Amino acid sequence: MKAGKAVYCEKPMVRLIPEGTEVIAAEKETGATFQVGSQYASSLIYEKVRELIKAGAIGPINSVEARYNRNSPIGAWQYTIPPDASPRTVDWDRFLGSAPKRPFDAVRFFRWRNYNDYGTAVAGDLFVHLLTGIHHATGSLSPTRIAGAGGQRYWKDGRDVYHLIMGLMDYPETDKHPSFTLALQCNFEDGGGDTLFRFVGSDGVINVSFTELSLNRTGIVEPSRNDVLKGYNSVTTFANAMQKELGETLRLEPPPARATSDKSWPEKYVVPRGYDERYDHFVNFFTAIREQKPVYENATFGLRAAAPALLCDDSLRLGKVMSWNPVQLKVES
Repeated sequence: MKAGKAVYCEKPMVRLIPEGTEVIAAEKETGATFQVGSQYASSLIYEKVRELIKAGAIGPINSVEARYNRNSPIGAWQYTIPPDASPRTVDWDRFLGSAPKRPFDAVRFFRWRNYNDYGTAVAGDLFVHLLTGIHHATGSLSPTRIAGAGGQRYWKDGRDVYHLIMGLMDYPETDKHPSFTLALQCNFEDGGGDTLFRFVGSDGVINVSFTELSLNRTGIVEPSRNDVLKGYNSVTTFANAMQKELGETLRLEPPPARATSDKSWPEKYVVPRGYDERYDHFVNFFTAIREQKPVYENATFGLRAAAPALLCDDSLRLGKVMSWNPVQLKVES
């Protein structure tokens, strides 16, 4: 940026959280076009989710569940090593940078994500995608409380990063959304290899896959008088006399008042055939350069997606809940 270049930056934007504020400062000082390459920020799917949430299709949001799982060693970062890899064809010292010095190792170079010395583990690789989509859809800045748990379960090949991580994050109420809780999962040992999102509100749920979303507006069901007396409830376990008394005296409380709407929402949305949000994300980057327009994922957005992912790693490693200030962009004790 200081050299006058536009920058498309691989996600997560930084490996260490303090680096994030330096990137943001450089972006502001230079006025350079800077976009983080997490494509869900430009996705038609998550733009549609954003529209539905904003329009009240699922009512006030209270939780989000997301998982990005894999069941292949290829998807688990086992990148192909060229047969001519050697100190002659690889700038090993430049690759190591500030990492601990060690003899040339082609496995570490080409499969660098498997080692804590170079990467950001599973959360930095994939949680950041999930967080990008969620932040775009909800308008959220970031969570404030973050906890991670997981470990290495399957591959025993010398790597030192975990294969499974689960994260729990609390988002405070803002002018964009009520408070909600996020549950994340990345499992490289999932025998099904499935990936999904669920945006949950009191009036409905939006289920999201790579290519489509579905809307279920069942909502909170208020029990009838018969449900209470005869249904899956404790009344049927009472003595007969008590059941009779309750049947004569039971008064149901009126359900909470809800905002009514005559809007109708699509039950399903499918992206066009051949659609790829990665292409759109590049197009948005080039358009921002040519027309001097804001990018879809600037450095501040990038740090707010990267920091919670990196703090999941810290939480797993340290065994404690982490606190993050998404306004001041700093870790709090």
